[in-house]
Amino acid sequence: MRKKKKKTYFYYLVVVISLFILMSASSTAGWITRRKIETAKSIADLHKELAKEEKNQRRGSSMGISTSQSNLRRSSSLAVATSVPSMDGDGFMEISRLTMKKVGSKQNIPIVIEAASIVPSKPKGQKLRRAQSTPGISTSYTVGTPSSTPTKRTTTVSPEQPRGDVQSTEQCGYKMKSILKEYFVGGDTADAVLSIHELIQVGCEGSIERGAKAFEAATFMVMEMKETEVTKLLTVLESCIQDSKIEKDAIVQGLNEPLDLLSDIEIDAPLARSHLSLIISELIKWSVVSFDVLLTAPEYFRTGGKAASFAIKILKKKNNEGLSDDETVIVESLMTEDDKKAYASAKVMFDAI
Repeated sequence: MRKKKKKTYFYYLVVVISLFILMSASSTAGWITRRKIETAKSIADLHKELAKEEKNQRRGSSMGISTSQSNLRRSSSLAVATSVPSMDGDGFMEISRLTMKKVGSKQNIPIVIEAASIVPSKPKGQKLRRAQSTPGISTSYTVGTPSSTPTKRTTTVSPEQPRGDVQSTEQCGYKMKSILKEYFVGGDTADAVLSIHELIQVGCEGSIERGAKAFEAATFMVMEMKETEVTKLLTVLESCIQDSKIEKDAIVQGLNEPLDLLSDIEIDAPLARSHLSLIISELIKWSVVSFDVLLTAPEYFRTGGKAASFAIKILKKKNNEGLSDDETVIVESLMTEDDKKAYASAKVMFDAI
């Protein structure tokens, strides 16, 4: 039993010694310690480390100062370029809406702060006055005393600039047909007039051309329809004229194409001549056009052989009371050589037709 214990002890001793030898060999073979062993430092080494730390601190401080100064200069220059209010002739400082920028990001904050610092504080008794706002006029603000005379800085927008969604000339023709189709079904005259007003925009640039195209498209449309639709068109047209939603020059211009193509249209639409004469007779009653508008109609209409008879149809639908002297002259001017051979005078032609 004693021999067996000695062997066990001897075995454990051999194992421990072997492990110690292996650990010693590993450390000498390149093992690196995790911590740097602190050793005693000399006074010279301590001075070097202190000098190095002070140098790093000065470098970081100088970089922070230069960066902040650069940002400050950039913000100041931008603020002065965009936000400095100007002085008017009366010594008031004008603040335009363009300088009142909305703070939407951190980049805009320095600009707003700089602009606010430039504007002097408002002395007691002074008021920030706003020029009266009117349609089509831009408004600015001035600072002054209550006793001083307000100075209005206004810029009038040209009234000839179209408003909203402006249709092209061709689009006006298509849009006018859509408006009338809806009106012929629904019968809402006020809504139709409003739609035509938004389409033509009387007084704005190009309104005569838009109005002419709209009237031309409407006339072509009803020339191929029944007289009921012609009457409905005249109802809307009268309201537009009374409310100044279409210009007279536009109507005169819009008559050219229907007159020029009348002979071709009535081949497929026999009532076209009667419908167009009714439209023109109503326009004459409303003093929108005069009877002599036929003298300035396209040449094909005047020389096609039926201009004089068409003029008489207009007069009969207007009053049917015979010809006045001025009307006689106009009809005779429209009579062709064949008309003159068939009728001795305009009066004879009037009575015969």
